[in-house]
Amino acid sequence: MQTMDQSPSPVLDWMHGFAAGRWDPVAACEHYLARIDRYNTVLGCYLWLDPERSRAMARASLQRWASGQALSPWDGVPIAIKDNVDVQGWPCSAGTAAYRERRPTQDAPLVQRLRGLGMVILGKLNMHEGALGATNRNPTYGDCHNPWQLGFTPGGSSGGSGAAVRARLCAAAIGTDTMGSVRVPASYCGVTGYKPSAGAVSMQGVVPLCHMLDTVGWLTASVADAQALAPALWQSGWAEPATVASTAPLRIGRLAQAAGVLLEPAVAHAYAALCAKLGQAGVQWVDIDVPLWQPTSVRQAGLLLSERDAADYWLGRLGVDLPGLSEGFARMLRYPARAGAAKLAQAQSQLEPLQRAAAQVFAQVDAVLLPTTPQTAFHHDAPVPVNQADFTALANVWGAPALAFALSTGGLPASAQLMAAPGQDRALLAKACALGLDAWAPAPAQDYP
Repeated sequence: MQTMDQSPSPVLDWMHGFAAGRWDPVAACEHYLARIDRYNTVLGCYLWLDPERSRAMARASLQRWASGQALSPWDGVPIAIKDNVDVQGWPCSAGTAAYRERRPTQDAPLVQRLRGLGMVILGKLNMHEGALGATNRNPTYGDCHNPWQLGFTPGGSSGGSGAAVRARLCAAAIGTDTMGSVRVPASYCGVTGYKPSAGAVSMQGVVPLCHMLDTVGWLTASVADAQALAPALWQSGWAEPATVASTAPLRIGRLAQAAGVLLEPAVAHAYAALCAKLGQAGVQWVDIDVPLWQPTSVRQAGLLLSERDAADYWLGRLGVDLPGLSEGFARMLRYPARAGAAKLAQAQSQLEPLQRAAAQVFAQVDAVLLPTTPQTAFHHDAPVPVNQADFTALANVWGAPALAFALSTGGLPASAQLMAAPGQDRALLAKACALGLDAWAPAPAQDYP
């Protein structure tokens, strides 16, 4: 077996290794704590660590495996949590100074589920302030850096999650995705990001951004790991239909409106090469016109609704002066009041018909393929591209599952995403693995500056 610093799918390797007695959860926990100690000061992925509590979880897992009483196949797998998800007794700042001292008194249901499966929680991860942004340039806790290139953005808002997975500071990480906040970091960091169907994972105990669009997702080193982790994260009782095997050619939709978003040359080349290879593998391409999806205006409408809902939340808890929030974040929260009710209603009315269009699209295809971001990662001091979420916002509006996977460019990674009909998570993950999408990812590096 390769070392865990080189493993293409560490979640699967830990699971299989624990079950076979080749590895133990204490060694796994110590492996990541040592890497965190070595690299986190430079990368800024983690905001909070409690090594002794993590070690205690690992020791308990080791005892269960030794006695033949493992709680689940995931027992002992080390995972990290974005800092807007409640973990009992640990800080949950949502990336703000306002919540610096906030200590939830109970776990979010998702975290309760992870504990119930025996997983080892390593710590809380850096994020863009309030989850309202896609760079993870954080004025309170410091910037998170992309392991591919120090000084560059890892994406956001789940930037700490993407960077930690890429730098192998955890086996997998939890993030949240409102208009691409799991998939944008996956794209910039060259890892896999999964946004499940709306309702597949509980949103309780998560600091909200936009009620219509919010989803909890996860980031992993590979598509295979994203599939392996999924049953651990879907909430109990979620009626996810079983996958039906089919020998028919996979029908993948290409949306006409995507052509209106300008791609960086490296992204365009990698995406074109992917499409050519999939065509050679027997994919049946279906060109679809979705007039209601105008990428820029849909992204702008989603942003406005996110600002509105976030303003309701933060103003209700902090008051009109918004103490403890940065000037930039506070300015975004005050914008909806200036925009006015008519503009807010227009944004809502733009997205609701687009939601209903999903059924028409997925009646024609098994999946939809899009680039994830139009660009690769950029320097924290560079102008922020306004179109970062032009491709990713659509899955949130549709409530559809979306899988972002890495594409090698010879330089900074690019990414593409597959989407399926709402509720078809298991089928989407199975199709992605069958397509061999992990073969397109850049090779993992062992060390980081």
